[in-house]
Amino acid sequence: MKAISFFSYKGGVGRTMALTNMAMRLVEFGKSVMILDFDLEAPGVPFKMKRYVTNDQVKSGIVDYIHEFSKLGRIADIKDYVMTLPKNNLGDENMWFLPAGNSNADDYWQKLSSISWSDMFYKEGGGGLRFFLDLKEKIKKEYNPDFLLIDSRTGITELSGISLKILADEIVVLFVNNEENIYGTERVMQFLNKKDETDKANAPTTHLVLTRINKSKKEKPLDYKKEYDLINKIKKRLVNGEDAKNLDISVVHTDERLQHNEQLGFAHSHNENSVGIFEEHILLFDKIFKKFFSVKDWEKQNNAKEAELLFHRLDKKNYSEDSILVLNRIIELDNDKWEYYLQRGLIYYQMQRSSEAIIEYNKAIELNKNLSVIYSLLSLSYFRMGDFKKSYEVAQTALEKEPPDKLFLTLTKISCLEALGENVEALNLINKTIIDFPENANVYNSRANIYRKMRDFANAKRDIIKAISLKQDAVFYGTLAEIYSDSGNDDEFYLNITTALNLGIEVSGMRSAKDAYMRYRREPRFIELLRSYSLDSEDIFHDGIITDKYDSRIESEDVDSESGFLDL
Repeated sequence: MKAISFFSYKGGVGRTMALTNMAMRLVEFGKSVMILDFDLEAPGVPFKMKRYVTNDQVKSGIVDYIHEFSKLGRIADIKDYVMTLPKNNLGDENMWFLPAGNSNADDYWQKLSSISWSDMFYKEGGGGLRFFLDLKEKIKKEYNPDFLLIDSRTGITELSGISLKILADEIVVLFVNNEENIYGTERVMQFLNKKDETDKANAPTTHLVLTRINKSKKEKPLDYKKEYDLINKIKKRLVNGEDAKNLDISVVHTDERLQHNEQLGFAHSHNENSVGIFEEHILLFDKIFKKFFSVKDWEKQNNAKEAELLFHRLDKKNYSEDSILVLNRIIELDNDKWEYYLQRGLIYYQMQRSSEAIIEYNKAIELNKNLSVIYSLLSLSYFRMGDFKKSYEVAQTALEKEPPDKLFLTLTKISCLEALGENVEALNLINKTIIDFPENANVYNSRANIYRKMRDFANAKRDIIKAISLKQDAVFYGTLAEIYSDSGNDDEFYLNITTALNLGIEVSGMRSAKDAYMRYRREPRFIELLRSYSLDSEDIFHDGIITDKYDSRIESEDVDSESGFLDL
């Protein structure tokens, strides 16, 4: 665990925003992070990380933890004060937050004001140094984050001394170009380099960051010279003699848009129009953290981030060869994300290339065996290919994982049984399903199909009329037309197939019941009817990929609301 403290002599220099952006970047690079908000008088981390944690969600924190020790002499369980932050992106690792405390509560300020820092550190038996070393050790033992990032208190105080000398392995000092800030930065540099009996053998590595520098909209050579001269002037203030030449100072420019809404910049946003200073935060990140990665890992993580950015920009509804080419590049950069294979599978499926979709879904399952949605899509692809036995088996595997799309998978199993001629078993399963989903139109449509195949037309009509009463759907009117076809009522067949065509039924929705349309195959009336809707009647009777009536649900509202297929 590497502990890095972000410090500024005065507030308002962008310290907390820099820290939170570094934390997000580390998480995106596959590292686990603990954030410690040690700016106890003005805790600000939740205001910069509203996407992850709000100020109202914080109930206790480091102030309560210190108060337990300073007033009661008790070292509490650190896990009672640490918050686990949610994962918001594909490759996120664990991220934890040890807040200052509930600053909305009156007792927060009472506890903070009652802590005697001088007693803790200077009174005999105060135990302050041991207490905070123990805190660092507990964080490492209980959570073992790759990085502990500390938002330090401003000024040179006992609190800032804790975050700078006791807890930190490295320090990021941020300051702006005014006398007070530069004076304070001089002081902290002297403080860090001063040796006493509590100091480590070597002062921690320090990164200096000059912030809030104005940047003209049209950069000119003169602007660069002014900035160069300014940095050299500051270097001479901070370090004497020849050492000033070797002093590295990073620069983060200001942006007027940040004056109204400071927020996380590059992390998870992937916004090409994001505020320019976040590019400088990325450069700062590289400068601070690159040494902690091997060359191979650094290249791998950068490739992974490039892949993620390409994936974010990909139009997920563009089912074309161009999208396949983009996904090929994404997977070339990072072949460890199941989401990429799943998306490529979805595109192949929509392009009627089910065999290739099956390959992609199986690759996704290798990387994530627990996500039922992948099995659902795999089952649907096998059904399309006419492998009903395999489709049934995969649907059953998905159902064993207690999926949110239970109904869809059950209907898939029922369709497989129908296709295999197991009508009695299919009827038994659909009867059980109706008990669980008594108001779902798809269930009644499914049972109507089974009754039709069993030539129980009275029950078939009853069920499909129930389905239509619950939802006006083109496929349901198609089912009703097929029932009338099998029962020999041509007038009702044409009435209902016309209604289905008006509602947008496609040939693919008719193909799974092509036996019902066979008697009309050569009828001019039927051929002309379909032609008037720009459909070819012969497409119904082609062998090849089978499209079940539930297929279309992958693009329908039913999928989003019932199974969440595309809500990844």
